[in-house]
Amino acid sequence: MALPERPRRFSGRYFHLYTRLIVHAPNGKQGLDMKAFVLLSMLMTMTISASAMDRLNALWMLESGGNDYLVGKVGERSRYQVRPAVWRTVTVSRAFTQPKVARYVAATVMDRRSREFEVRFGRPPTDFEYYGLWNAPGEVLSRHLSRSVAKRCERFRNLCDLAVR
Repeated sequence: MALPERPRRFSGRYFHLYTRLIVHAPNGKQGLDMKAFVLLSMLMTMTISASAMDRLNALWMLESGGNDYLVGKVGERSRYQVRPAVWRTVTVSRAFTQPKVARYVAATVMDRRSREFEVRFGRPPTDFEYYGLWNAPGEVLSRHLSRSVAKRCERFRNLCDLAVR
């Protein structure tokens, strides 16, 4: 079996594991133990997928788990759980269940809120603050977070940290 080429985004910590899995076959050629190769491929896929995940993906994962048809307690719609009044500041479209439209709305809202945060504090928001800007922008901008919002911010930061690993 030919030795697979090292993937482009193969992180250094997995490369060490990858090189240790190379075995010498009875015919003298180098190969890779098949079970180990499958396990390593799964690890690589999770790493690449997680590193490609951005804040907006983490946001919909936390808000709705990707349910485009979910309607919140106060009428929040889409996978991002956007309030109708906020949605209307971005678009007149009522395509709440369309992921691309919802992502555009969420990205526009968060771009506005992040810029306001940067103007006020002179730096971009952390992952913790980013979710706070989504969930309770007034609390973040006034620097007085309630415990319930802080807990959700912490979960969001943890989810983003998983993406970096």
